[in-house]
Amino acid sequence: MKRRAGFLFLLFLLFLHNSVSFAQESPFITIETSRFKKTIIRVPDFSGKQGTKAATLLRKLFNYHLFLMALKSPPLPGFRAKEYYLKGSVFKESGYLVVQAELWDVLENKLLKTFKVYGKAPLEYLIYRLCDRVIENISIYRGLAETKVVFVKKGDTRDSLYLIYFSKKHRSLLDRAPLILFPKLSPSGKKLAYIVYTKKGYVLRVLNFSTRHKKSIPLKQVSSAPVWSPDERGLFLTLTTSNKMAICYLNLKNGKIREILRAEGVLQVASVSPDGKTLAYVWDPGTGPQVYTFDLITHQRKRISFEGKYNTSPRFFPAGNKLLYLSKHGAITTLIIKDLKSGKTLKIDTGFYLEDPALSPWGNYILA
Repeated sequence: MKRRAGFLFLLFLLFLHNSVSFAQESPFITIETSRFKKTIIRVPDFSGKQGTKAATLLRKLFNYHLFLMALKSPPLPGFRAKEYYLKGSVFKESGYLVVQAELWDVLENKLLKTFKVYGKAPLEYLIYRLCDRVIENISIYRGLAETKVVFVKKGDTRDSLYLIYFSKKHRSLLDRAPLILFPKLSPSGKKLAYIVYTKKGYVLRVLNFSTRHKKSIPLKQVSSAPVWSPDERGLFLTLTTSNKMAICYLNLKNGKIREILRAEGVLQVASVSPDGKTLAYVWDPGTGPQVYTFDLITHQRKRISFEGKYNTSPRFFPAGNKLLYLSKHGAITTLIIKDLKSGKTLKIDTGFYLEDPALSPWGNYILA
C-alpha cells in the first residue's frame, strides 16, 4: 500500500504576465544546496500526429509539481540510474482520442505500468489525467494537473473573477463587479462563494458550476471570507452588528443567519474542520491577532498560536489532524503547521510576505 503524506511543498503560481525591470549594477548571486533531490522522468515526444504536443504539455505539468524534473531526451542505451522513462503514443480509436503510455524504471530496466486514457475531450484534458496517474505511481503525492484555481484580477474600475487550470490554461471569466472579495470553492469543487460590493452594500453570491446559476444574498457589514461547511449546505461568515463582530452561520437554503460566537475586538472566521465540528478563527482583543479553535458541540475555545504577536489565516488540513497558519514578522511570513493531537509544530521560513493560503485537496501543496 502506497504511503501518503509527509513532505510539504510551497507552490507559487504566476498566472499573469507582469513587467519586470532589472537594475544596471552587477547582480549578487547566492547558490545554496537544495534540501531535496528532484526525481527525474524522461518524456520524449510521443508518436502520432499530436504526439509532440502531448509530450510537451506533459513535461511542463511534471515540472510544475516542483519535485519532478522532466527531460525530453530518452535514456542512453545501457544507461542505468534511479530515473523514470515515459514513452507513449497518441491516436484515434473508434471515434475516441487515445493517449497510451508505458512507464519504465530506468535503473531496473523494468516496465512498471501501462496507461491508457481516452475520450472525446480535447487532448489537453487527457494529458491532465495521465499526468496525475503517473505521479500517483512514482511518488507519495497526488497530482494537481486536473485541479482548478479561482482568482480575482483587480482592475481600475472593476474586478474580474476567473477560473483557471493548474496548467495555466483555459482561463474563463466568471463574474465582473466594482469589487469582488474572498472567492472560495466548496469542498466538492462544484460551487463557488464570493463577496461582491455594490452601491447597495455587500452581497454574497454562490455560483453553481453545473447549472451556472448564481444565487445572491444581501449581507450586513461583512468582514471575513466565506467558509464552507463540509456538507455545502451553509457558510460561516464574520458579520459586524451593533459595533461588535460575530461569527455567524448562513443557511443557503432559506437564507437565515444564526450567530455562533461573539467577542470584543476583531474576530475573523477562517476554516472549519472536515468533520464540521470545529471552527478555526482569529481573535485580536487589542494585543495582536492570534489563532483559536471553537468546538461547535461543546462551545469550548482553545488558543493555538503562541509564536509572536501576529498570527493569522488558519486552515485545517484535509485530514483534520493539523492546522496551518501564518506568523508574520514585518514583511516576512513564516508558515506554521501544528499537529492538533501532539501539539508539535513545524516552521517554514518563506522569505516572502504571504496572504490567504489554500491547501491542495490532499494537503501536500500550499497555494498563497
